[in-house]
Amino acid sequence: MNKVMDDNLLKRYEEVKGLIEGYCKTNLSEEFAGLCIRAIDKVIETNEKGFSKGRLEGWACGAVHALAGVNFYFEKFSKINVKASDLYKSFNISSSTALSRSKEIRDGIIGADIKDWVTEENRSTLKEIAYNIAREAIYIENYEERINEAYFALSLYDRCVDAMLIIADEEIMDLNKKKEAYKLALDAGYDEIKEDFESFRGNFWSIKETQPYMLAKFSYGDLLWALGEKEEAIKEYTEMIELNSSDSQGIRYILINWLLEMNKDEEVEKLLATYSDDATAIFKYARALLSYKYGDLDKAKDELKEAVKVNSFIPPYLLGYKSMPKSLPDYCEAGDEKEAIMYCWYSLSAWRSILGSLQWLRKNYR
Repeated sequence: MNKVMDDNLLKRYEEVKGLIEGYCKTNLSEEFAGLCIRAIDKVIETNEKGFSKGRLEGWACGAVHALAGVNFYFEKFSKINVKASDLYKSFNISSSTALSRSKEIRDGIIGADIKDWVTEENRSTLKEIAYNIAREAIYIENYEERINEAYFALSLYDRCVDAMLIIADEEIMDLNKKKEAYKLALDAGYDEIKEDFESFRGNFWSIKETQPYMLAKFSYGDLLWALGEKEEAIKEYTEMIELNSSDSQGIRYILINWLLEMNKDEEVEKLLATYSDDATAIFKYARALLSYKYGDLDKAKDELKEAVKVNSFIPPYLLGYKSMPKSLPDYCEAGDEKEAIMYCWYSLSAWRSILGSLQWLRKNYR
């Protein structure tokens, strides 16, 4: 503290400092106490008159509360947990007074850039904290809060792929800007794992560190297809299956329809053979469609019969007897109507691209 203080101010400062040190010695750490005291120093430098007023316990508790928030001590994922109610009780102060002082310190002293106000331990785990914040943000219902949390995560770690994806997914921007945003996320995800990329090959997604990259690759490929860059989209999704042979993300269910639409029949055959045990409606309808395309109508009819047994909701949507919703359902179960909607969302163009397939379906699905 460089500021020259009169006796009353100095006494007040020393008492607040003592309260902070006493609490932190019992509950937190000497390093954390130092951050709180530095915040009080800044308060005096910028607002000496304000600091001269109010209960000492309010300033001490406010500083601890503000810095505990900055260091995520109130969050479930933190290794150190502080309960706000216990904090107020320790300083014998009301929550309203503590929160008022905390806000004053947080807004006026700490600001948006918190990196200089975190403990050494937290500084080394800002990346992990950023990812935790971004992953929790996905479940926030309010749009503005969700976006703000994503930007906050990026302020802690500017390569946080999950936060980048929230922004790319949800912020209003034209498709080319969105493409750039997804590519930035994809590149950031690659940078995280590039040293182990080849050793991870085949087991992506099951390895936690690869998941941000695979999520970014999914979104990037999906947008490429929407932009008409279909060969590039197929390339992205084909590589995803090569990287994750178990295909935990279900990429094959989208890719097979893209391949059918683009007349890549050999690649369709290869994909069907790779997952020959796949008994989902998506693959059964794909097998029937490919057999129809090859002119093997008896085989196609038998395969269609098997497909309808697995999900009978699909033909009415493909044939337009039922209207497709404007957006995909959040989830589906095998054989249900939501699965039919998801299938038709990705496959209708493939059926339309094969001459006569829908007329054949109309005659044979019942």
